[in-house]
Amino acid sequence: MEYTQTIIGHRDGVLVVTGVGILDEKTSPPIFAEILKYTHEAPQIVVCDLTRIEGIKTAFLNGVLVVQKYLEKSG
Repeated sequence: MEYTQTIIGHRDGVLVVTGVGILDEKTSPPIFAEILKYTHEAPQIVVCDLTRIEGIKTAFLNGVLVVQKYLEKSG
């Protein structure tokens, strides 16, 4: 699979990120931008559905750590 699709939606205080394909340096920034945008609007719970992901590159994992540290510092 060479394509990636990300579906992002929120309901009842829960942000759901569903990915299809590969998470890498090209597909990760829009996901993280949406997570940060949502947490500024209504910080609650983020659920990442990775059941349809066929590959996760280091860039995505590094991004997760950066976003986590940012969120911890900003409260």
